[in-house]
Amino acid sequence: MFKYFYRISDLHDTYDITSISIFTDNDETYKPNKFEKSLFGMELSYKYNTYKILDQKEIKLKKSDNIFAFIVLATLYSLRSKNNQKMKLKSKIELTKILFDKNYTEETIIDIFEFINLFISFRDEKFDNLFYAELEKMPKTKEKELLNSYDKFLLNKGKKEIAKNLKNLGVEIESISKATSLSVKEIEKM
Repeated sequence: MFKYFYRISDLHDTYDITSISIFTDNDETYKPNKFEKSLFGMELSYKYNTYKILDQKEIKLKKSDNIFAFIVLATLYSLRSKNNQKMKLKSKIELTKILFDKNYTEETIIDIFEFINLFISFRDEKFDNLFYAELEKMPKTKEKELLNSYDKFLLNKGKKEIAKNLKNLGVEIESISKATSLSVKEIEKM
């Protein structure tokens, strides 16, 4: 933290800088907030602000419309569920419902959902399938349609990447088309 401070200070020629360290770890007691050094009469003390995810109140985070609060809530759920896949599934479903209740823009919803997907991912594809089955049960909303469109976009992007790699390996275009369900024309354009 001190290095960040003095490098920013040096770069921008100012001492008007404040710092905050956000702790996303599972250790409730780990909360360092200062750097101190002394040597041959020289003393240096640098104290900075801290924000511990585990110390945050779930109810308050859920009520907030602040995007940072939502990200903190997702992080809190991830920390609590650790490697418990059932708990992760429950958390991801709840976060998605909360996300739909917020008045965020479509772009923000996609960005946050992408974060949730990366942050709360499953080791077993079965849980992805369970999550999307739950998503289908949710009331039809523009957000749900948006997320389904986003997933289709990612799936199509993945298919195109695979098709491109197969084409570069010399696999016949017709075989690539059958394997990826992309049209021959789409593959020829690559």
